[in-house]
Amino acid sequence: MKVMNHSGLRLLSITTLLASLTGTLIGTLPSQANGSNSAFDSNLPNVRPADPFEAVILPVMPSGSEASSDVNGADEAETDEMMPIITPEVDMDLTVDSQAVPAVDSYNRGVNLYQQGEYALAIAEFSTAIAANSTYAEAYVFRAATALKLNDPAAAMTNYLMAIEANPNYALAYFSKGALFYKKGEMAAAMDDFKQAIALDASYAEAHDYLGLTSSAIGDYTSALDNYDKALQINPDYFPALLHLGVALIELKNFDSAVTQLTAAIDRDRDSVEAYLNRGVAYYHLGTFPSALKDLNEAIEINPQSSEAYFNRSYVLSAMGRRRDALADINRVLTRQPNSVKAYLARGTL
Repeated sequence: MKVMNHSGLRLLSITTLLASLTGTLIGTLPSQANGSNSAFDSNLPNVRPADPFEAVILPVMPSGSEASSDVNGADEAETDEMMPIITPEVDMDLTVDSQAVPAVDSYNRGVNLYQQGEYALAIAEFSTAIAANSTYAEAYVFRAATALKLNDPAAAMTNYLMAIEANPNYALAYFSKGALFYKKGEMAAAMDDFKQAIALDASYAEAHDYLGLTSSAIGDYTSALDNYDKALQINPDYFPALLHLGVALIELKNFDSAVTQLTAAIDRDRDSVEAYLNRGVAYYHLGTFPSALKDLNEAIEINPQSSEAYFNRSYVLSAMGRRRDALADINRVLTRQPNSVKAYLARGTL
């Protein structure tokens, strides 16, 4: 899911946590950068991190909820993939007594079918498991995850509610329901579910991270920082929280600290386009254009189809006095997204 903020460069923050939620972000450009045209700078579009179910990266969970049909629109399919789809851990030992426990047998078949991408057949098996044991909370959650794979969020929500009814202390069910609310843009409901998941399991790093994303989505970056910090106290190597923390610091204009956090994120995942994009934004705001350009080049090398990377790089190149190269990048964006108003506005300033 891609979001826009109030400045010029487009920021990406992703997410990814368990299986599929997303994010992007954009920071504010300095009123005037070395050799750059202030009018060009002032029109820079910005983007915010996305969410994690992916973080999310599932989710590498991101921090905004509005979908943009403009520069971000080209990656809509990828965004859906970034929505977190969480599934319970599978205890293979349960298969030992499967014939004596029909519910477990059907559940295990459903898990195998889910992993093979046979979603309709998987749902049938999870339904059989639930018919044999109506309190099988894991089966409800897996059936919800399968419904999301079939683009049926209403069925997924119903199954999360049934899982919670079956087991009111099931933190994963609350977290998964919260992630779905987050994707729908219902931040208050999402926040309630993430808090409940944390109340049931204080060491739930993903829930702390997603709670930070919801805080970011409503503009409360101070609370977001606190939640990302808590996630990192639980797991210092948790990539989504490092990424989202860096994006929130950009929003707070603490660019030096943002570079530090995003560098830590890159150290853990050197193939993260979002981390390079966001660090490039931080470097841009610091006026360190060569470093910003290097990061955006890296993002493009990882994903040559990233409209965000070309869009941001055009601003960096313009700030470095390379207007012809900047124009080439904007034209690349328009080739991919011919209806992008922001790209046309940016091209008009070159």
